[in-house]
Amino acid sequence: MAICGRAQDAATRIIERAQLAGAIRPDFTSEDLLLFFGTNALLARAVADTAPDAWRRQVAFLLEGLDTEPAQGALSVAPLTPQQVYDVMGRLAGTP
Repeated sequence: MAICGRAQDAATRIIERAQLAGAIRPDFTSEDLLLFFGTNALLARAVADTAPDAWRRQVAFLLEGLDTEPAQGALSVAPLTPQQVYDVMGRLAGTP
């Protein structure tokens, strides 16, 4: 799982730079990004035969939602912790 840790570290650095530049909202975390990747991958597999581009809509929503001036204001739910993301991604992958 060392590669996962390196990927998360890289994602964190990219997100932090984007936040410092004012390009994305300050409450977005690398855990949010990893969870999005996992769930979007499940969606892409589930719709592959019937609507192979449906995942693109979800990406568009994510990107719009990262705007520094979100239409709805602050989110009411806290981001997942790194351990919670690890647990969820394991369940999504079918591992105990």
